[in-house]
Amino acid sequence: DELASTAGVSQIAKGINTRHRQAQFAGRQSTDLHAHVYFKNKESVVEDAYVMRCRKNGVVCLVPKYGIEVTVYLTSASEASGYALQEDGMC
Repeated sequence: DELASTAGVSQIAKGINTRHRQAQFAGRQSTDLHAHVYFKNKESVVEDAYVMRCRKNGVVCLVPKYGIEVTVYLTSASEASGYALQEDGMC
């Protein structure tokens, strides 16, 4: 019986954890796909957002109305950015 041995229980737990992780990935990808389909044919949308992180070429924002996190690029990869990160990582 698999449940009587530690190795059997470990194998079952590993399988359950793998399936759970894959289900989480599928859920996130589904959300991303539906957001892409929703915004695909829209010219532009203006909504309130919260800045979550600063990067060298943009910021990562959370848009609570749609429940998505997006990167807003302020410059292209070839251009110099208009702001600098301080030593503490703040904009």
